[in-house]
Amino acid sequence: MDFQSAIGAHQKWKIRLRMVIDGNSTEQLDPDLVCKGDQCELGQWIHGAGGQSMEAKPEFTEVKTTHAHFHTVAASVLQKAQAGDKAGANALLEGEYYDASTKVLLAISKCSAVCK
Repeated sequence: MDFQSAIGAHQKWKIRLRMVIDGNSTEQLDPDLVCKGDQCELGQWIHGAGGQSMEAKPEFTEVKTTHAHFHTVAASVLQKAQAGDKAGANALLEGEYYDASTKVLLAISKCSAVCK
């Protein structure tokens, strides 16, 4: 698993969501897919090879939990933005999403040290 790539990909989500909120996105993002934690490279690793070999490690459990929450919150931001609730989407992006993003990035960093 390329953990640095996973960190970069998850950092880009804020930009992608900001573009949707601001009406500048050309992507067709589906909240029903975004909320699923197994769609990205990290999620595929969590639900595949990583889960099979690292499940007993607390660092793996933390990344699995924070990653799932991150995608749930990202989907909520997207839903609000797509419904035209720009203020609600911004509040969620700067609040709960920011917290979820910080936690998943820290968890990925911790996991990268022990989950090879």
